[in-house]
Amino acid sequence: MTRRIALFLPSLNGGGAERVAIFVGTYLERHGYALDLVAANGAGALADDPFVQRHLVDLQCPAELLALRRWCAYLKRVRPDAVISLVHSANFLSGIGAWLVPQVPVIVAIHNTLIKQPAHQWWVRRLLGFGPERLLYRRAALVQTVSQELADQAHRLFAIPRDKLVNTYNSVDLPPPDQPVPSADLAEIERLGRYIVSVGRLIPIKGFDLLIAAFAKAQIPSDFRLVILGDGPERERLQAQIDASGLGDRITLAGFRDPVAPWLRHAQGFVLATHGEGFGLVVLEALLAGLPVAAARVPGVVEVMDDGRIGRLFEVGDLPAITRAIEDIASGALAPPDRDALSAHAAKFDPEAVGQRYLRMIERVLDSDQGR
Repeated sequence: MTRRIALFLPSLNGGGAERVAIFVGTYLERHGYALDLVAANGAGALADDPFVQRHLVDLQCPAELLALRRWCAYLKRVRPDAVISLVHSANFLSGIGAWLVPQVPVIVAIHNTLIKQPAHQWWVRRLLGFGPERLLYRRAALVQTVSQELADQAHRLFAIPRDKLVNTYNSVDLPPPDQPVPSADLAEIERLGRYIVSVGRLIPIKGFDLLIAAFAKAQIPSDFRLVILGDGPERERLQAQIDASGLGDRITLAGFRDPVAPWLRHAQGFVLATHGEGFGLVVLEALLAGLPVAAARVPGVVEVMDDGRIGRLFEVGDLPAITRAIEDIASGALAPPDRDALSAHAAKFDPEAVGQRYLRMIERVLDSDQGR
């Protein structure tokens, strides 16, 4: 009988966790599993993805934490053989589901740093601390993290035993270099000329306000542009900041783009001024595109960049350092990663290797469940 795996997300926003869910689901499907991609709300930038179209179970809730009743009803009705939940709010509901529907083993996947400035912390943790999750995740079959630093945080803050922690780096199936770029996108990219790129949801923790401020201060040729790919609730505020800087003709909020590979291939460099990540998928993509990369020293990103050996790391919120990174990319002082060093380091993020680790994790849970 075909085993069914449920991937549970709050929404289909175009963030790293959502893209990883599609990667994992596609890999498991190729290896004979049936998949459900369950979303508390099925709206978002990735709603048209072919995998999503085939497997979406939309709980149609306006807010993810309101989806508990429908999520538990799904678990009782479908009884998937295992669940992987991604993103803190979905993990919270899956933790409750593990207590209410104990017949379904749950893997809680942590994709973002747990330690954040209060302004960037999930409101549930800001109000209640880590105690509720520490209790809920006791019933999880496994807790999966996407960097060693996250594994250490989960062990310390959630009291997860080491033998229940699985660290599995992220990966994505990158489009082939010769894949045609839609003519409209290519024309838009070519009109930009020389540009530095950044990618992410337009939310405060991503630090795009810092990046815009640094670009405004940078002493670089006037034909250089800054292009930010992504969308989100901060768009209006960031656009107002751009307009106030007088650089509306040089800083572009280009919206969500999928894939981002063509935009990376034509850029002169990549900068990520984030306040917190768990892995930094876009950093990996920028490195693999051969770009000079500068990024904040946050969990996950440090491991992706081999502790600064294949790119430049700067301290979180360091505006002068971000400005220097932009200037050094524009002048050529910040070089692309050495190909041999990058190739050796990137082997751990190879899609097949990462897919195999997810496969082994699922098999471990299924084997353990059978033995109960």
